[in-house]
Amino acid sequence: MPTSLCTSKEILAERASLSGAEGGCQAETGAAAGMAAGAAVEMLGGTPSKAGHATALAQQGTLGLVCDPLGGLVELPCVFRNATGAAIALAAIEMAMAGITFAIPADEVIDTMGEIGKAMDVRYRETAGGGLAATPRGRRLEKARLDWSMSAASPPRHVRLLRHRSVHWMHAVKQHLSPGSEPGRRDAHRHHPRPRNSA
Repeated sequence: MPTSLCTSKEILAERASLSGAEGGCQAETGAAAGMAAGAAVEMLGGTPSKAGHATALAQQGTLGLVCDPLGGLVELPCVFRNATGAAIALAAIEMAMAGITFAIPADEVIDTMGEIGKAMDVRYRETAGGGLAATPRGRRLEKARLDWSMSAASPPRHVRLLRHRSVHWMHAVKQHLSPGSEPGRRDAHRHHPRPRNSA
């Protein structure tokens, strides 16, 4: 495991938080993006300084991100926020490896995240009391999910769709990160199956 990943986790836990209930989604998706960026730069042969800049570049882009899961369940919008966090981490990696630096060092960005988390309204810290969870549609989805959970019926359409998209997205990421995978060719067999033997 890359040293920067372990170090970042320890620093984040000590100086800020890794919990959405304490610091909002910036402490979860944001922290994960920062750790991933720093670790990836190290794996790519970058210097400790570049790894630090990658962490800072990723986390500064998620400062203030609220945690507002619909119905209090860590599914929506969490899955898509993680996808966004992955994109932010990739951008931070590219910038750091290209020699771009961030004016504020990583430890001070982490301190800032902790400060923002402490000042954040409780509605935006995994309570489903604000943000997207408190929108009219969010409340309707929460009620539909609650009604479904108390019955033996099949999941409502939005739950089935979310699960399908989550599995599809995770499979796509896994394929993209597989060693030796070739974009555009790895799934070719799905679109062009082998013809059956006519004999």
